[in-house]
Amino acid sequence: MTIPDSSFQDNKGTQMFFAMSDATGPVSGGTSSLMVVGDATSGQSYNTTSPGNEFFSVESTLTQCSGFPLTLYDSARLPLTIFAWIPGGLDSFVLPFGPPTATSFDWKANISAQTQVTFSVIDSQGRSGGTDNIHIVEPSNRQVVFAKY
Repeated sequence: MTIPDSSFQDNKGTQMFFAMSDATGPVSGGTSSLMVVGDATSGQSYNTTSPGNEFFSVESTLTQCSGFPLTLYDSARLPLTIFAWIPGGLDSFVLPFGPPTATSFDWKANISAQTQVTFSVIDSQGRSGGTDNIHIVEPSNRQVVFAKY
């Protein structure tokens, strides 16, 4: 599938990537590399703005093997599915904690330092909770850490 550059006219500078899924799971097809929307080449446009259903927040630094709180999903219908997307490969995953049932969750970030990752949320009614900005995993000051991804 080809999507022309002109499709992203009003979003110059926006970082984005594409993900593919198949019958084996929602993150099974991998992701494209991180791309930046450039100048439009024609008068066409495509709205890449979120539809406004955001109901989660990640307001802290993502540090390898440390807690990373996902909060403020009060308006979501539980349980949630939270995806961690790693641009440029097959390492994206569904967070392995099972569905959260409270208004916050602290995930132990088992991702290697300097990895780029973003999170998206879907509630039990299939509503998108949005996709967060790209985070770069900070190194841990712990001597022994286990990074799965």
